[in-house]
Order: sequence, then structure tokens, then C-alpha cells
Amino acid sequence: MLPGFGNKSIMVQNGQIDINGAVRQPTWTMLASSVNASENSFTVMNPVDWEAGEKIILAPTSRNRNEVEELTIQSVSANGLTITVEETLKFDHFSGEVNVANKGSDDPIYLRAEVGLLTRNIVVQGDPTTETTRHGAHIMVRGQEGVARGRFSYLEMNLAGQLFQLGRYPIHYHMIGNVDDSSVIGCSIHDTFNRGTTIHGVHYLTLTDNVYYRTTGHTIFMEDGIETNNLVENNLVVHVSPASSLLMSDSDPAGFWQARPTNFVRNNHFVGSAGNGAWFEQIGRAHV
Repeated sequence: MLPGFGNKSIMVQNGQIDINGAVRQPTWTMLASSVNASENSFTVMNPVDWEAGEKIILAPTSRNRNEVEELTIQSVSANGLTITVEETLKFDHFSGEVNVANKGSDDPIYLRAEVGLLTRNIVVQGDPTTETTRHGAHIMVRGQEGVARGRFSYLEMNLAGQLFQLGRYPIHYHMIGNVDDSSVIGCSIHDTFNRGTTIHGVHYLTLTDNVYYRTTGHTIFMEDGIETNNLVENNLVVHVSPASSLLMSDSDPAGFWQARPTNFVRNNHFVGSAGNGAWFEQIGRAHV
């Protein structure tokens, strides 16, 4: 147990770390049309480079968040739009338009189940004891502004985060200040015991195109409300569970939590949380 870092971790103090897996495009997409239980093939909105044997998730479209399905790809069509899986689907998943009356607009609302890729070619994960102890792997980057840097792309993390331990999150940027050369891009972070990515006392971080699945507590978490000008864009968060061992608000968790409006949060999908999708708890005044 190292002071400030704990154990079972990749620790960076006033250093620089880059972990970059093979680029995957896209990391997530949506159903092009509805699919029913008992089927094993469906079409998606965007061509994918996904391959047989890789793991994907199909998000729920009912009010039951447990209707998310974790599947194994059997084949992908030549155009990348039709995916056949090894399993038979257990639930219906909707994709289509919904017209809402008396909303002052004739524009329909598009509701489509999300499909996310979990597999990456570089994996950081907990050891065989983790599922029992819920004491998993974590990455922490901390130190002086302009010195500490963490760049992670197309990395898979699972069995990560440490329950009952504040500060032990799968990927954690801690009190660095300006981190405009740091980023988390295209990663898969799933089956965690303590959040997903925590942004604490940092500014100008890029967090884009990531897939989070089966997380515990606030998944994308801007911790103190002092964080500004961070970009959180095009991320997918599916199935968020409560935590009773962190902050009080984690018992009613959110896919995204922030306490200051001076960040850029765009085009994210938060699906199947036990609490909230996005939680904006605005406190204090933003710095100009």
C-alpha cells in the first residue's frame, strides 16, 4: 500500500504515461431498426470494424435497465452494418421515431437502442480475487501542471476500481491543473466497483468516444466543482449501479455528474442508471 496511491495500480507521479490500443471505429453506434427477442441478428446505423469473437452490449429500451444484453459477435456483414451474434436475444430492443403531442414541434424524437463494443486489444484488469473482494485495478495520474500527463486510447479496463476506497477509480486524474495534453479516447471501461473516470481538479481534459458498462457510483465524475473546460463528448454509459460506500449522492448514481457549468458536455448517451442519466448539481459561481 503506497501512500497516496494504494495498491493494484498503475501509478504516475509527475510522469507521463501513454497506453494506446488499436483504433476501433466506431466504439458504439445504434440500431437501425428494432429487433425482437429470439432473434440473433440486427442492423446498425454506422458501419463497424468489429470482428467475430468480440464482445458487445445491446442497451435496453424498456424501463428495466437489466434488459441490457452482453453478446458475442458471430459475424459481421461485408458492409459492416449487419451483426450476427452467437446468443439468442432475450429481450426486445426498439429503434424508431416517437411523436410527442403538444410539445410545440412536429419533429419526432428518435429513440434507438445503443450498441457498444467492449473488446480492445490492450486490457488492464483486476486479478482473480477481484470479483470477491471488489478491490480491483486502478490508474492514477497526479503531480504538477505541465509535468504529469496521461493519454489513454482504445484501452479496455475491467474488474477495476476499489469499493469502499475514495480515490481508487479505474482512471483518475488527480489535482494536476491544466491537462490539455491528456485524454481518454475510445476506451472500454466495464464491470467496475468504483466509478469509471474521475476528473478531479483538472482542466482541458479530453474524454471522448468511450464505452462504460456495469459501473458502480457516478460513472463520469467531476469531483469538486472546480473543474473547467473539460470536453466530455460522444460517450456511452450503460447500466449504472448505486454505491453505499462513497459519497451520499452515489447511492442515487448518475452516468455523468458535475457541479460547475464551465465544461463542454455533448452528444453523450446515458442509459439504464439506477438513479440519473446526467446530474448537474450546480454550486457556487463559475470562474470567467
